[in-house]
Amino acid sequence: MCIGLMINGQMSFFLTKVNSKYLGPSAVYLSEDLTEKDIKMKHGGGSVMVWGAISVKGAVPLKRIEGIMDMKVYHQILIRHALPGGKRLIGRGFVFQEDNDPKNGSKLCRRYLATKEKAGEVIRMVWPPKSHDLNPIEQIWDHVDTKLRKMCNTSKNTLWLNLQSVWANISNETFSKYILTMKARCEAVIEAKGGHTRF
Repeated sequence: MCIGLMINGQMSFFLTKVNSKYLGPSAVYLSEDLTEKDIKMKHGGGSVMVWGAISVKGAVPLKRIEGIMDMKVYHQILIRHALPGGKRLIGRGFVFQEDNDPKNGSKLCRRYLATKEKAGEVIRMVWPPKSHDLNPIEQIWDHVDTKLRKMCNTSKNTLWLNLQSVWANISNETFSKYILTMKARCEAVIEAKGGHTRF
């Protein structure tokens, strides 16, 4: 099943000037030499939001999101990036995993995907809400963020260029490594009775 699966998600990456120990997207940053300027840069220096999708056969190029990611923006991503990218990478009838974010579940997006599913172009994977520990793309975002922290990101445009470069250089083996952990992720969540897992 993983062979025909495409997983998508979105993430915001922030401009920072802090030499810090990164503990993951949901954690905190530790640094001994934080200044007020560094803190303002972290929270006021700007960010770049992106959408991306991965499969064991590669990734769809990142899409930069300007403004708010709402149902209309997501609908356009489905039309212009997600479905064409999935067909190109995997072929017609690929399985499309998405989280249950409200914009993804909007009537506009559901109708569009239902039409495409009826036509045999895609199969939508039902996914539990608020289940980041099950989603392999979260570890890919961590991988990207770790690489970005070693680069000079002085502006949003520089950050965007570096994001594209890092994304384009992730190997299919790396995508596969995380995607093929999905069974173990589900088993770990069941064993933890919905609690925290090592993922």
